[in-house]
Amino acid sequence: MKLKFLFVYLIFPLSIFSQKIKTENIIKTTDSILTATIGENLFKYFTISEGSFYKYKTNNNYNTTGKFLSKRVLRKKVTEIWVLYHFQSEELQIVETGFWIKLNEKLNLIEPIKIDFIPDFLKNNSPSNFITIENAENIAIKSFKEKGFEISKPKLKFDEKKGKHIYYSINKVTKSKNAYGQDCGETEIIEIDAISGEVLSLIKGYYGLIIR
Repeated sequence: MKLKFLFVYLIFPLSIFSQKIKTENIIKTTDSILTATIGENLFKYFTISEGSFYKYKTNNNYNTTGKFLSKRVLRKKVTEIWVLYHFQSEELQIVETGFWIKLNEKLNLIEPIKIDFIPDFLKNNSPSNFITIENAENIAIKSFKEKGFEISKPKLKFDEKKGKHIYYSINKVTKSKNAYGQDCGETEIIEIDAISGEVLSLIKGYYGLIIR
C-alpha cells in the first residue's frame, strides 16, 4: 500500500511539469482569433513572424523567454505565448507593420487585439481612398523649404499617436563625413495625411551618425 501511494505521489507532479502545448494548436488558435477579428478576406495580408516567442519558468523558477515556431511542442512551464503577425500589402505599398496576439498557458486571449492600422477601405472591401505615392511625392517636393540633393520616395505607415495613415519623405539637405568616414548631414522630414494630402508636419532631422 505504501509503495502504491509513493508511486502515485511521484507520478502526479511529473504529469504537471511535463504538460505539453503543441505548436500547431497555438497557430490554429491565433489564426482562428485573427480570422474572427478581421474576417477571412483580410487574412491573406497576414503572416506569422519568426519573432514570435513564449514566456516560461525554469526549474529554478526564473522567468525567461524562447522562440517556439521551430518546435513541435512546448514542454516548459509556459506562462504566456506571444504570436507576432506581420501585415503586408503590395497594393498599398505600406511599410510592413503588425501586431501581437497574446495567450496564456491555456491558449486564452489575454489582451485585446489592435487593428487600427488596417485601412477602412480594406475592412469594407471598397476602393482605396488614399492619395497615390506620386501625389504624395509632388506634395513633398512643393512643401520642402530647403533645396536638397536627395529626396526619398514617400513611404506609407500607420502612426498610432495620430491614429491615421501617413506618407513620410526625407529631403537630404547637407552632406559631410563623420569621424568614421560615413555620410551624415541635415534633413527635412515631412508627414502627409494619406487621405486628405494635408501636410501634418515638416521638421528638421539628421541622417547618419553625427559626432560633435
